[in-house]
Amino acid sequence: MDLSSLTRKEKAAVLKSLISVAGADNHLSYSENTYLNMFLLRIHEDQSFLNYLDTISNDEATRIIRNFSYDDKQDLVFLWVEMATKAHGNMTGVYCINDFSAEKNVILAMARAFNIDVDIYKNYNIYF
Repeated sequence: MDLSSLTRKEKAAVLKSLISVAGADNHLSYSENTYLNMFLLRIHEDQSFLNYLDTISNDEATRIIRNFSYDDKQDLVFLWVEMATKAHGNMTGVYCINDFSAEKNVILAMARAFNIDVDIYKNYNIYF
């Protein structure tokens, strides 16, 4: 996924999905917060972009992500798992979607809503 080529609404939809993973356990850890701030830099936005998120409804974000290409949807899964690793204080390593409980449930629910097949990831390690 070429983050720099995303529209503002697409960036917002992706960020909303990452925030959903981060909030899966109802706690935003330091490493999750750091990851979200780093993601803002990756998409060439600043903290003010967070105010823009409120203008995009969850339904609109769902429609936007459903229209992503197959490859972009698969890249999004990697971003979700990367976010989940931060929920556990890990910065690097080998992870499987089954390594996370609350985050896994959110990822699987979003995958269903966004028509993303994550079954191929369930029993495979994801390297970062």
